[in-house]
Amino acid sequence: MTAPDTIEALILDNDGVIVDSERFHIEAERRLLAEAGLEFDHDAYCSAFVGLSHSAYLRAVERSFQRAGYAGLPDDFEARLLVTAEVDVLEALTAIADIEQVLDVMGPRPVAVASSARVGVLRAKLERVGLLSALLPHVYSAELVERGKPAPDLFLLAADRLGVAPHRCVVVEDSVHGIRAARAAGMLAFGFTGGSHADTALEQRLFAAGANQVFSTHVAVAKAISSGRN
Repeated sequence: MTAPDTIEALILDNDGVIVDSERFHIEAERRLLAEAGLEFDHDAYCSAFVGLSHSAYLRAVERSFQRAGYAGLPDDFEARLLVTAEVDVLEALTAIADIEQVLDVMGPRPVAVASSARVGVLRAKLERVGLLSALLPHVYSAELVERGKPAPDLFLLAADRLGVAPHRCVVVEDSVHGIRAARAAGMLAFGFTGGSHADTALEQRLFAAGANQVFSTHVAVAKAISSGRN
């Protein structure tokens, strides 16, 4: 995909792009799965599960349990997962460094958040780091569409609400599923590896998923948006 002459809108993932929460989610989720009898190394877990909506995540995990010979999800798994997401992670997260530079460089051009998180959790995280009011009303959860990432539905919804053609939008994503969704939507896809969860192979995984470019800091993201090049 060739970069547009100008970027007219920005669509940001939340976990791992705006808020530095993905590491806490990954650690907690892998721990819950290990306690229930399923163990994943970091890279395999991230490739399979990070970026999925809540419902898609549960379906994918259930398939993993079934492949391992279990009947399905443990009865208390979802309840424990929700406590982790809504209490433990919320208390620990912070904003990722220099995200304000990315927002500032957009100037009057519109910005949206498009996240796989449920609406309440998404807004609570943005409120926690003081960015909710700056990003409203364009804060969109996968609960609003039939298919979450890696399907393009959520990004297409955001572009429609922003009133910008998809090919004029740039997406910043830290997950394989998110990059695939952005490319499926016909958008410029910037991979991001600046979250504390990022391992040395994340850049390679994002490029393999179709990222046009990958950045390790929001200073670099802001510079790329300002220049209009990928």
